[in-house]
Amino acid sequence: MKKELIVFASLCDSCNAEGECKMCIATIPYFSEIIVMAFSCEVCGHRSCEIKQGGGISEKATKIEFTA
Repeated sequence: MKKELIVFASLCDSCNAEGECKMCIATIPYFSEIIVMAFSCEVCGHRSCEIKQGGGISEKATKIEFTA
């Protein structure tokens, strides 16, 4: 399976400088797809990472919820 990295322009949450956000779609067994997004600012060094579910949960999967 071919892995594709998508890069698009985004603003830094910390200093509002323009930078690049990188996004990749990955497949995890029993959970279909997840979307991983990462941003790193070259001006102030701020970093952020976000993981989102891209598809539904399979019938064989176990759903685990974490609360703070």
